[in-house]
Amino acid sequence: LNHLDYRGRLTDLPAGVERAIYTLHHHSRQAAKKVVVLLTDGIIQTGSQARNLERMRWLRENLVADAKKQRIRVFGIAFTEKAD
Repeated sequence: LNHLDYRGRLTDLPAGVERAIYTLHHHSRQAAKKVVVLLTDGIIQTGSQARNLERMRWLRENLVADAKKQRIRVFGIAFTEKAD
């Protein structure tokens, strides 16, 4: 971890949530409780304001519903007070 450098990177938070939901759906034990711990700067930054809004809408309208349907609990931990 000491060698990872995230400076200058964009943040596609919804893509991470989608990947977590997919992984839990396809690779977890059926009887296991499903939990995602999301460590984030809390800001969606894709390089395009229009795409940011599209991704935020996808997260709120689709991914939240998918997580609820599959009984996946998502806990978000934001590392900044600027989190949206």
